[in-house]
Amino acid sequence: MQLLLSVDPMPGISTSHRRVYWSDQAERIGEPRDSFESARREWVSLEKVPELITRGEVRSANAVAALLMLRHLRLT
Repeated sequence: MQLLLSVDPMPGISTSHRRVYWSDQAERIGEPRDSFESARREWVSLEKVPELITRGEVRSANAVAALLMLRHLRLT
């Protein structure tokens, strides 16, 4: 696991601090157990990330920041 980014999603309002990690060595072992965590899960290419964000399909600030950072690091 590698640290992708650290985020303070609501500075000045909350002391909440998030760290997002990524790995390119994950192995699929089955369906997620906690289906309540998201309405939809699917593999998409990093090229599609800005379009998904623009259409409002990814709205979590932490997820948006992480996906854009990962896209930047992997595609540049």
